[in-house]
Amino acid sequence: MVKVSVIVPCYNQGEFLDECLQSVLNQSYEDWECIIVNDGSTDDTENIVRRWMQNDSRFSLISIENSGVSNARNQGIIKAKGEYILPIDADDYIDENYLESAFDLFNTSPSCKVVYGAVMMIGEKNEKWELPEFSMKELAIYNIIPVSGIYRKKEWQRIEGYDVKLDKGLEDWEFWIHLLKDDPIVKFIENICLYYRIKPKSRNTSVNQLIQTEIQSYVFNKHTNYYIETFGSYHNLVKKSKYQEMELSGFKNSLNYKIFKLTCMLKRQFKKLFKL
Repeated sequence: MVKVSVIVPCYNQGEFLDECLQSVLNQSYEDWECIIVNDGSTDDTENIVRRWMQNDSRFSLISIENSGVSNARNQGIIKAKGEYILPIDADDYIDENYLESAFDLFNTSPSCKVVYGAVMMIGEKNEKWELPEFSMKELAIYNIIPVSGIYRKKEWQRIEGYDVKLDKGLEDWEFWIHLLKDDPIVKFIENICLYYRIKPKSRNTSVNQLIQTEIQSYVFNKHTNYYIETFGSYHNLVKKSKYQEMELSGFKNSLNYKIFKLTCMLKRQFKKLFKL
């Protein structure tokens, strides 16, 4: 079995793909395969990948109709032979020691769920991304783990992959919450591991306020019990949040949260009635 499968979804990002794949080829750790998922590109993505396949059999191609990055990653991981998964966006690239450093941590911490490293922004910005120290409360509010964290394929199987309903962005945020909410063991590499491209109209910067609010509402509804256990109340969530209250309205108005509030009220009435 291959140790790690690198999954590269690509939709019309051929201009950056060579740099991405070169960074995979340059890895000091060599027990990998790289699956590029052509997500219905209309540029020269497929031809670029075939050239890489001719030079190294560890590269392979899957071509699908355009259906979004969540499905593209899932399709690549379905075919993956590796015990571990490393997703990379086609316009990003990784440091040559990333895999070796990650497996040093996995080997010394077998219970670890995710390994990720420091990030350097490139393109429109050229500066280190100052990631906060990991905590589930921080992750609950916004994504603090880059998309190119490394995890075991069995964990992807356990949570049934990336949520294909999240086709407008932030799908990796929900994925990390889902994967880690019951057992949040992560390891961080201090060195720069990912070079993350910022473009004028990148997929993340194009997530406008309305869409972001819709996504947050969906995530809050999907993981309501986790948010309740983490923050205890909507008020506490807003207090801890870096977002404005209006952006968290999806959580407050969710059916699961209303049921939770009703249950709390009934418990209080029950205690008063029986003087517990």
